[in-house]
Amino acid sequence: MFMGADVTHPCPLEDISPSAAAVVGSMNWPAANKYVSRMRSQTHRQEIIWDLGAMVKGLLDDFYQELNELPKRIIFFRDGVSKTQFYKVLEKELQAIREACSRFPGYRPPISFAVVQKRHHTRFFPSETDPSSTKNQFFDKNIPTGTVVDTDYLGLLLTREAKPCMHQHRQSKQSHFNKRKQALVEINRDGDRAYPTCTSAILRN
Repeated sequence: MFMGADVTHPCPLEDISPSAAAVVGSMNWPAANKYVSRMRSQTHRQEIIWDLGAMVKGLLDDFYQELNELPKRIIFFRDGVSKTQFYKVLEKELQAIREACSRFPGYRPPISFAVVQKRHHTRFFPSETDPSSTKNQFFDKNIPTGTVVDTDYLGLLLTREAKPCMHQHRQSKQSHFNKRKQALVEINRDGDRAYPTCTSAILRN
């Protein structure tokens, strides 16, 4: 089951209106093209989704009514989280998802929790010494579409900022972890190409 969550805040000059939290979940498999949503209002500019457990529980109920079974795995995409909030979101929201699952007797599915960032300041450039690139083709230009950086920089990022999640995955053999990482990369790639208004990958700044 794919889930996605985000919190929308009022404009900067508004200091009274509540923020709006929304969660969507896929209701079919393997097509994963039918989604149901849950939405809540919460405290002004509060980034943590306080009622996430109830929303996830409602989505799991809908999934069960649709397919007469619970999802074997949950892949949760969380948008709009700054680096300073990684640990807090992971601590509060991942626990809320687990508590929602525990309301079904004996149900403890694997959960992949991925934070999606768009407006960050990290930039990658082709290297002249990279054997897969040539100066004439790539130098002083953008990296090719679909490039995945999953070694030096990402390893450092995950170790420092999502360590609990990494420990959760590394309980199994390293080969299994690499397969899961590759599967997550492919899911993200395919999701971009399935964007309803375009047949090519969606690039966001």
